[in-house]
Parts: sequence; structure tokens; C-alpha cells
Amino acid sequence: MKTYQSPTSNGGKTYILDDLTEAIDVGKAAILTQLEKYQTQLDMDPDLKIKVTQFNRDNGKTKTVVKNLATFVKDVKTKVVSYNECVEAITKGDQKQREAINQLSEQLRDMALDLQPTLSSTHQGWTHAEEGIDISPELLAQGDPSCCLRRRPGGDTAKDGEGDGAYRIIINTDVAWWGKPEDNAAVMGALVMLLQNARPVEIWIQQGWMGGNVGDGVTLFKLDFQGAFEPTQLAFWIGHPHKDSSFSYCISRGCGRVATSTSINAELPCDLYLRGDWMTLCGLTSEMLQNMTHYQKLDAMAKWISSTAVKLIYKENSDDSFPA
Repeated sequence: MKTYQSPTSNGGKTYILDDLTEAIDVGKAAILTQLEKYQTQLDMDPDLKIKVTQFNRDNGKTKTVVKNLATFVKDVKTKVVSYNECVEAITKGDQKQREAINQLSEQLRDMALDLQPTLSSTHQGWTHAEEGIDISPELLAQGDPSCCLRRRPGGDTAKDGEGDGAYRIIINTDVAWWGKPEDNAAVMGALVMLLQNARPVEIWIQQGWMGGNVGDGVTLFKLDFQGAFEPTQLAFWIGHPHKDSSFSYCISRGCGRVATSTSINAELPCDLYLRGDWMTLCGLTSEMLQNMTHYQKLDAMAKWISSTAVKLIYKENSDDSFPA
């Protein structure tokens, strides 16, 4: 574990854990220690009452209630169960959800490639032109005179990412993503697969518990994908209902954090930072998304994926333009 004072406006103390395994162990030790502490107090005074402050990180509302210690211990036991379910979801996932996410991510990847053939692994180093050896069906249908592909002069024009060349994506799990978890995981999965055609991709999880207390701040760890990447490996971090209230909470307590405010900014240099959802980055609101047909949503997803991949991959000094 690395620790330093935050260099960003988030403030507080930043912890970088070695990997996901360390994050899981830190959280498990914290919640079991908490249970043992309050169980001991309950054994000593069964009638004890305590004040419990509850803070909803999605809407920012706080309320304080008085509970019997026995009730509170029961709540902690429930959180232990919830935490273990989170670990199960991270390590094993759900087969039905896996099939749905993988199928949709492959469909979105193909749609994005139709919009931007240069994102293909076989088309890296190619550009649009009026004459070439291949044709973009999408641009041809739009009547674009530069609908052909030719090899770029100078070869590879993909830029290096912030992760020592790899494209670094930071997913902030402090607040809920709206929309269907399967859709969001598929969108991010398709994006990662396209980026991998140009450079390696690393994904970091950022969890912030901010306040004025010593030790409060941001915790980060990098996901380690064993073998080939699957979009379902993002499902927990994007859509699980207890990714923050149980999993991140327990890790924060294991790191000595006691505050409840969310982190705002990316704590590390990155190529893409997502706090909440991808939709707001392309001007979509929750209401707009809900009123779209299935195919309208797919079209919006594919356009965001292709335009985002282009922005991340191609050098800023390239003289080529790419339609969104």
C-alpha cells in the first residue's frame, strides 16, 4: 500500500492498494473487527442504545436515528453478508448476466467499427481518403467523398496513454450509475476492446470517503484481468447495488476513514475518468434515455464508443478528422 497527501482538489490522504486482493482483505478485516467490537459491547450491556448517522451518497441526504445496540449488531451482520456477496459477485459473477453483457458488447463494438473502421486492429495506421483500397459503408451512405481508406504516412499514429503507454481508465464507484447495469458494462467493455487494438488498457477503481478528518481521502487500486478481458469483469464496478455502500465502505473503514463525502476529481492522471455514467458525457439525460427505443439507445451507445475511442487513440496533431 502506498500513501501520500492528495495532489488534487479532492484533498485528504490518498491510498494506492497493491491490487484487488488487498482491497478485499482490507475490507473483510474491517467489517469483522467492527462486528466483534459491537458484539462485545452488546454482551456487556444488552439494553444499550446508540445514535447512528446514515448518509445517502447518491442524494446527499443525512439522517440520525437512535437504535438498540442489538438492532445495530444485526445490521452489521447483514453488512458482513452483503460484503461477502460483493466478493462473490466480483470473483464469480452471474452466468446469465455474463451472456447478456458479452453479446451486447460485441454488438456495440461492431456498430462502432462500422462508424469508424480505423478503430479495427486491421485498420490501425489507416486514414480516410477519396481513393483507397477499402470503403466505409457508413460514410458512403452519408455521401462523404472521403469514404475510402488509405494507409497513413508515417505508420502508427496512435498516441500513448497515461499508464506508461497504456490507456488508463478510472471508474469512480462513489455514486450510482443510472440506466441498466448490463448496458453500461457492455458500453465500457466495447470501448476497452477497441482501445486494446491500439494499446494495452488498464482500469483503476477510485473510491473516495472525503472529510476533514485525518486519514479521510481517496483509495485506488488497479484491476488485474487474468487472461483475456471480458466486459463482465466491469459489471460489479458499474452496476452492483452494494459496490459503494458495502464494498467501498468496508475498505474505507479498514483504511481508517470515517467521513462520508464523495470524491470529485480523478486522483491519478488518466485518459478517461467516469464518475456516474457515460451518458452525461454525450449530452444524454436519464429521461431522454428512458424515452428512446432499443435501437435508438444502441445507436447512441455506439456513437459515444466510437467518438471516445478516436479521441483517446489518435494523436492531437493528426490532420485527419473523424465524424462522431
